[in-house]
Amino acid sequence: MALKEARRLMERLDDEPSHALQVRRLALDLYDQLIPLHGYGKEERLLLECAALLHDIGWSVKPNAHNKGARDAILAEPFVGLDNRQRLIVALVARYHRKSHPHSRHKGYRDLHPDDRRIVRVLASILRIADGLDRSHTENIRQIDCDYHDGQLRIRLVSRSDPSMELFGLRKKQRLFEEEFGMPVWAEPVKKL
Repeated sequence: MALKEARRLMERLDDEPSHALQVRRLALDLYDQLIPLHGYGKEERLLLECAALLHDIGWSVKPNAHNKGARDAILAEPFVGLDNRQRLIVALVARYHRKSHPHSRHKGYRDLHPDDRRIVRVLASILRIADGLDRSHTENIRQIDCDYHDGQLRIRLVSRSDPSMELFGLRKKQRLFEEEFGMPVWAEPVKKL
């Protein structure tokens, strides 16, 4: 039910749903491949999926701060299928998909239990990478393959065309992940489809 609500809200408020769907796909691929690192399960995956679908809905509400607009729009919705805690986590993950990292003085985040704060940081770090990997909004990245050892995360990218914009987007958005997991992120294109 929560995904149905998220899709409905995305379709109503997002002028570019194809980007949200691509970010959702990439975020879930990352999440699934990184389960041994983050240790979360189905509930957190659902929250990430909802946040990915909704991360850009704030453009129609607050164009100059669309990340905060997304947070506000999510919190204003009744959201059948999510309780208040889950809805706040989704709203904050969407809010932190760009710009500042979660901070204890930020509205909403400061009121969360420490375990839920970690969920927000982890999910937002994954969402940021996924969003960066669709920087061009062209659905260029067709496949990702994650490998983590020797204290670093390597992401191999299969793209349709030159992934320079996506690599740039990743570099702009990888810091929260690096801080949260204590490992650098590297990406390399492996082939084009």
